[in-house]
Amino acid sequence: MYTRIDHTVRGVYLLWLWLPDPQTIQVGALGSHHFSVGYYAYVGSAQNGLLHRLRRHGKQTKPLRWHIDYLRVHAELTTVHAAPVGPEWECRLAAALRRQPNATVPVPGFGSSDCRCVSHLVYFKEVPSVMCRPQLIWPELIVLPPNDLQ
Repeated sequence: MYTRIDHTVRGVYLLWLWLPDPQTIQVGALGSHHFSVGYYAYVGSAQNGLLHRLRRHGKQTKPLRWHIDYLRVHAELTTVHAAPVGPEWECRLAAALRRQPNATVPVPGFGSSDCRCVSHLVYFKEVPSVMCRPQLIWPELIVLPPNDLQ
């Protein structure tokens, strides 16, 4: 399912990233961490303009502000899912991802410095079924082609 999101929409998003080579990455105040080859799912929220935030995440080169920016420099954005919902859904979606088969938390505290979640970043060694069918964990998620974020 594909729906356009304009600049007035607020919501929660799920970025899927592919890291083709193992990397040791300095993640701001979280320090240096090893990232294995594979797929990374990152959950965030944008309550002041979802489209603007997604376009920012679509760029690999930008000022490093959030934890995800440090990983994004090295990883390819493959898929984007979003939903026009309130910020409370950010932690719910992250928890649903952590419960998926073969999901692991690569960096505790990643993207979750403003909540009690263990992490908003989840790692999968291989393509998880939820990446292709996000409705398995959340029916409201819509697919946004990464090319639309340019």
